[in-house]
Parts: sequence; C-alpha cells; structure tokens
Amino acid sequence: MKKIVSALLSMFILITFTACLSSQDNKTKNSFIKNESNLDVVSIQQIKLENKPNILFTVTADASLKHIYSTVDEFNKSDAVDTIVKGTITNIEYVYVSGLAYSILTINVLQSYKGNCAKTIKVYEDGGYVKVKDKLDELKKHIDVEKLTQEQIDNGVIDIKFFNAPHAKKGQQVILYLTKNIAPLPTDSYRIVSSLYGKFTLDKSDEMYKRIALDTKDDTITNNKESENSSKIDLVTNFEKEISESDMEYKLTNLK
Repeated sequence: MKKIVSALLSMFILITFTACLSSQDNKTKNSFIKNESNLDVVSIQQIKLENKPNILFTVTADASLKHIYSTVDEFNKSDAVDTIVKGTITNIEYVYVSGLAYSILTINVLQSYKGNCAKTIKVYEDGGYVKVKDKLDELKKHIDVEKLTQEQIDNGVIDIKFFNAPHAKKGQQVILYLTKNIAPLPTDSYRIVSSLYGKFTLDKSDEMYKRIALDTKDDTITNNKESENSSKIDLVTNFEKEISESDMEYKLTNLK
C-alpha cells in the first residue's frame, strides 16, 4: 500500500494501491473468481458519455508481473503468448470480480499472427470502473464514509487504473499478445500477457503502435526476479514503448 492523498468529497481522491494480478500471467493463478458484483454496465457507459460526473475516486494500481518484455521481438518469441492478433475494439464492458476491476474488450479480429481464434473474441484487460458501494468496506480503511451521501454511495463510481494507464476506447486498433483463460473464467476468452504492457494501440496521427510507458520508479515491476530480462538496467534501457506500423507488421508476418 502506497501513499494516500485525501481531498474534499466534491473533488477526486487519489488512492494508490499495490495489487497482485490474479491471472495466468503471474503468481496467483486464477483463484479469485468466486463472486461477481452486480455492476451495472449500462450505467457506467452512460457515466462515461456524460463526462463522468459521478466518479468520486481515482485509484491507481500496479502489480508484480511474472513476464516483462522489453521489445516486440521478446513478445514474439515467448511461449507464454498463445495468440497474437490485430483487431478493433468494438465494445467494452466493466466487471468487478473479488476485489479486482476488469474491462472486457470485444475485439473484431482483423488478422491473427499466432494461434487460432474466432473472428470476434473477448479479452480481459486489467482496470475499469467500480461502483462505490461495491468497495465500501475497502474505502472505510481510508476515508470517513459517513460523510458520503446516500446518492454518492448508490451512484458514485471509482475509476481504477492499472499502471496509471488510460482505459481502452471503442474504435481503437490494437495489437494484442494473449493467453487463453482457464476455468472458472470463460475458456473462450483471453487475457493480455504482461497486463497492459502486452497491448499496442495504433496512433493514426503518426502511424505508430504505442504501449504504456514503463514505470522505472516502481520496484514491483523493474526488480521482479522472475522477469525474463537479465536486469533492471537491461529492462529500462531496451524497453520499446512504440514501433512503427510498418515495422510491427513486418515482424508479425515474419514470425519464426
């Protein structure tokens, strides 16, 4: 648990957590899916369209990842990657599962470079939106929840961002490095390998595929002893944040 910054209830409150991802991509192996909250997906989507008036808190979370890849070439060679696709995000749903927030991306697959997949797939991305009432017990540890109005409790929203990354948006074209989910998650769905670091989003303004920046100040990422990288220095020095669309296409169509 890191620093907690409090503000007036009428303002956003930033709470920084250290979280462990429960997935095939790290040490916790999917033991978390037992209860799913009654998150109202439609209301969350409406809030986003209405300039997010009900977002009371923003939470940034990070995780100690088992696999960290500096370059596209490392991703392409990894046995942890079952499927590599290029696709367009056509829909996004938000769920809250046993203390973890997810964005479920519906991907219209334009091309598959590795593995066999359907034309439309569901991909679980870390981070999303959660109703305040679903995390009320957790909030009690950090703020005086009695100062919240019933309206804020019932309709307020928490924005949970992994590695402080922006959430995915409908219409984005992405390259995704994926692994198949196992039960109790839907076995026809996928997770992104290395969390948000395994998603490259096309910036059409300069024809570059880009991913989130490596947080060099975060020891849970750069000092992970199970990383396939030889050292923190190598990871930081070689980290490939962006790659041209043409270079990405060349590397993916020439996989060995």
